[in-house]
Amino acid sequence: MTRTSTLLRVLLLPLPCLALGLAPMARAQAPEAGAVKPAEDHPEARAAIKALDEAFVKAFNAGDAKAVADTFTEGAQILDEDGLVTSGRPAILDRFAAGFEESPGDTITLESKPISFLTDELAQEEGIAVIKSAEGGAKPERIGYVVLYAKADGGWKHAQVRDTPAPVDNHHQRLEELAWMIGDWVSESEDALVSTHVAWAEGENFLIRSFSIQVGDKPVLKGTERIGWDPAAEQFRSWVFDEEGGFGESTWSSDGQGTWIQKASGVRVDGGVAGATRSTKMLSKDRVQVRVSDRTLDGEVLDAETEYVMVRTPPKPR
Repeated sequence: MTRTSTLLRVLLLPLPCLALGLAPMARAQAPEAGAVKPAEDHPEARAAIKALDEAFVKAFNAGDAKAVADTFTEGAQILDEDGLVTSGRPAILDRFAAGFEESPGDTITLESKPISFLTDELAQEEGIAVIKSAEGGAKPERIGYVVLYAKADGGWKHAQVRDTPAPVDNHHQRLEELAWMIGDWVSESEDALVSTHVAWAEGENFLIRSFSIQVGDKPVLKGTERIGWDPAAEQFRSWVFDEEGGFGESTWSSDGQGTWIQKASGVRVDGGVAGATRSTKMLSKDRVQVRVSDRTLDGEVLDAETEYVMVRTPPKPR
């Protein structure tokens, strides 16, 4: 990072439906087998590294150079893309102090891949630092990084941070994080039977989801949803249209713990304005748990939260 170091990521995401409480689906993307060690590996170390990441972000956003430097080992290094090497905690303190003086009020968020442990006392993480200017207007700066964590002084610290070129936004590559949704899913509850089909749109820069809702033996609603990446807001968004003329949109965020939170709003065919919050947690590769809360219609709360499970249906035999 030309001005700093980094470590940690957020990123992604669930799926909406205009029915707002009857039919959603989403889950965190599982890493490829063998790519990293499982989440249950080194649980205490992972928790400590997460706390270190949070302390770094908090200190950076407060412009506290000393607190930032305290997240590094005594002999840590920062290597930026220009070849400049900053070695040792005192020099790192001076580097951040100068950066905060030059650009006061800038804030940082971190988008990181899962941590991999090289040894019991050394871990590695890759990601992207997103730095937003306090002046506003300018597009956030994106800086790739690789960070090494070392166990030192009874805890975990940054031992080395190396800048890497940040990948250019590619909508298809971004949507690969949601490609697990491709296929057919079904949710059956006391209220309704919801069926969905997800596939790539032409050009593969959007995902298209079709859905149908059935109550008892009667179909009540059908529609489609287009899901894409918003590079300006740097988040996933989707737009829903039902066959009766209703429409809506959703945005996604992650709680960093494997649960994706969807904020949905829409306009029904009768003009009613609906909203809901949907949290989605992966139970297994083919099952997700969905909890819907904060359901409103024209500003009034409709009912308590509901919960159900969506299951991937196997492909039909040829």
